[in-house]
Amino acid sequence: MIPAPGVITYAPDGVSDKRHLGAAGHLSALNWGSTMPGGDAAFSATLQIPSLYRDPALGIGRVLQVVKAGAVVYEGRLDRPAPASGGAGWDISAHGSGAYGNDYDAIYTTYTINDVVNQAIGRGMRWVNPGISGGYLLQPMDSGAQSVTAFLNAVTQPGSQTWQIGWPANVLSVYNIPTAVTRLLITTTPAAPDLVRYVNALALRYQTSADNATAATYATAFSTLPANITAHGRSEDYWDLSAGGQMSLSTAQAWGNTALAKYVSASFTSPFTITHGQYLTPGGVPVDLACEHAGEVVRLVLAAGGYGAEVAPMFPVTFPVGAFQWDQDSQTAQVTPYQSVRSDLSGLLGAIGTGIHPRTQKSAKKLTRPQKRRTH
Repeated sequence: MIPAPGVITYAPDGVSDKRHLGAAGHLSALNWGSTMPGGDAAFSATLQIPSLYRDPALGIGRVLQVVKAGAVVYEGRLDRPAPASGGAGWDISAHGSGAYGNDYDAIYTTYTINDVVNQAIGRGMRWVNPGISGGYLLQPMDSGAQSVTAFLNAVTQPGSQTWQIGWPANVLSVYNIPTAVTRLLITTTPAAPDLVRYVNALALRYQTSADNATAATYATAFSTLPANITAHGRSEDYWDLSAGGQMSLSTAQAWGNTALAKYVSASFTSPFTITHGQYLTPGGVPVDLACEHAGEVVRLVLAAGGYGAEVAPMFPVTFPVGAFQWDQDSQTAQVTPYQSVRSDLSGLLGAIGTGIHPRTQKSAKKLTRPQKRRTH
């Protein structure tokens, strides 16, 4: 029998005042998950205690951990609890350790991943930085003008990289989008694929001259999927990157490669719903779904029925897992492909393009979110 998880909360330091929620009342509707990029994401549950009772274990900002078989499988910080409908207790929620970067500004002395992350850790962010090199660092934003999460997205996207906060100990990892298969997903009813216009070559217009040039100059380059062109023929589309200011050929092509890595001729907008026995190691051994996280690479195995679409436009169908969600009551998980296309290609390019910023000028700061106002 698979043991049930326990839920524990601590004071905001993550060490003191340990309290087991199960000792306060019955926990139901447990649900938690993770994302790539990011890490542990949203948690929700209902604690069945009298709604007039304010249990200290539910304090806003307390560190919440889900523990299974002696191992921590989820960590987050508690949000404000709300009375459950029908007086059934308290609905509790938390934002996961992968979202801690939303709570901290990207303040730096030297514009590097290590400096931004280490300074936030020094101010209390519960991450561990083993030392990260690389990243797209050619177009810095003003110190503190964006969150740590937005900063990490901006410096990893152009190189087709991603980042995650993983276990043990909330360790930060930055790595190339994975491709090696680590899980088998057995399904008889695959999620409906969405066929979007098949594009395997992007024409990229970008600015080659400095911003203070008398007349800006531009060039056009291509990012392509050579294997797909060989298999299916060439199909082109256009992306204007000139709003990003001056950039090199390699930078423009890096943005194009990022878009093509996320765009595929057929993808899935809805997740696969699975239960125990449908999610396996490559050797065919079922895994404990409650302990799984996003970031694995799935090979889709259809157990019955016809299959008429593709994720990478050739078989076998494989995809990185962009989101993984576990529901304890129903004993089901939802697996969402990383390349989930929720709009047409132009919508995808628009979403990626939000990370392309002109070089920041000291005379005119461009902020990605409003500045915080402090009262004295």
